[in-house]
Amino acid sequence: MKNILLLFLTFAVLSCNSDNENSLNSEDRNFRQDMRDFVIGISQKAKGIKRNFAIIPQNGIELVTENGEEDGAISQAYLNAIDGNGQEDLLFGYDNETRLL
Repeated sequence: MKNILLLFLTFAVLSCNSDNENSLNSEDRNFRQDMRDFVIGISQKAKGIKRNFAIIPQNGIELVTENGEEDGAISQAYLNAIDGNGQEDLLFGYDNETRLL
């Protein structure tokens, strides 16, 4: 457990950018790709230590495609890095929504 926590903290620190003001205000920044890169990095590091380490993002289905839409181009590198996808409230819609997915 300590190794997993250490791994997460290491990636969190390394992902920090000293130029936060410009990067957070940039309209050109692709935050989905940033998160995909972060997950891919975690996957590579963890699986380099323990080959069977499972990477299962929670509520990140929008990262599967490049634009986050269901008809977008598939991000194959991201899919290769994960072993599944956890999704909360899969069969629940918005308030007053009567149809299921």
